[in-house]
Amino acid sequence: MNYERLLEGCAQEIDAAGLEVLGIEIYRDGELRARHRWQEDTPVNIWSHTKCFTSAAVGLAVADGLLSLEDRIVDWFPEFAELPSAEGRLSRLTLRHVLTMSSGQQSKLLFGPLRDDPACQLSELRECEGKRTKDLLERILEEPFVEEPGTSFSYANSDADIAARCVEQAVGLTVKNYLYDRLFRPLDIEEPFWQSDLRGHTYGDAGLFLRTSDMVKLGLLYCQEGDWKGNTLLDASWIHESTGKQIDTPVRDPWDCGYGYLIWKFPVDDGYRFAGAGGQNSIVLPHRGLVIGINARVGARLPEFKQVLTKTLIEPLSA
Repeated sequence: MNYERLLEGCAQEIDAAGLEVLGIEIYRDGELRARHRWQEDTPVNIWSHTKCFTSAAVGLAVADGLLSLEDRIVDWFPEFAELPSAEGRLSRLTLRHVLTMSSGQQSKLLFGPLRDDPACQLSELRECEGKRTKDLLERILEEPFVEEPGTSFSYANSDADIAARCVEQAVGLTVKNYLYDRLFRPLDIEEPFWQSDLRGHTYGDAGLFLRTSDMVKLGLLYCQEGDWKGNTLLDASWIHESTGKQIDTPVRDPWDCGYGYLIWKFPVDDGYRFAGAGGQNSIVLPHRGLVIGINARVGARLPEFKQVLTKTLIEPLSA
């Protein structure tokens, strides 16, 4: 297959549609086969693609024997056990529930960053968080529970923030610092900018700034079952479990077909994708050895962007 010609055809469709895309890269068997850039490859907020790095951090802590998916959140944070919401449902909330977006809170609040430019973050966060006297986790856990944890999927950014705080509590490091030694440095990713709240807790839901060529490395690591240049960085068992379908999801478009641990399933080749709101994706088709890294800012045109990608890349690659 001529990957460069395939990607060039995709780029032409993107340009004709006027979609704002930063770059796309196609890898086969760990090797770069094609790349197209519309802008210089500089670090940008990868938004909810960040959640997949949080998921990897949980996997590392589980492998280290420091966390279990059956751990109750209130056992890690007993100081919040007296919250009104702790009576009943919060007391039964586990790490597994927040990883599968089935906490039962169904909160639509975005506790993380709201801008793409890291230079403007500090003043905005200070203005917002300076009005708060509560810990961010307390604000999340006091949100009402509308159903029993584990009942159904409901996408909530705050679930990923809970998972990140559990990692931090278990390992004694922020998620950013924990992953720097365990993943970023071995993957040859320079220490990234990753937003945190004013108390220094790394956001688990968004705020990680990466180049497209670095963002896609997590997908490459997963496709290689945790192996990177002969070193095992992440257990293959965690990769299989976290990318497997753990819960059903509402179907909004053909790409929606279930959820793992902060990772979306993908309807081709038992695939999965690490996804951000603006069109940031690392799509992994493991049985074909394919990884597609996509960085975009398409906003509300995301459904249209998915259609273009399906027609020009996914269908030809999966034929």
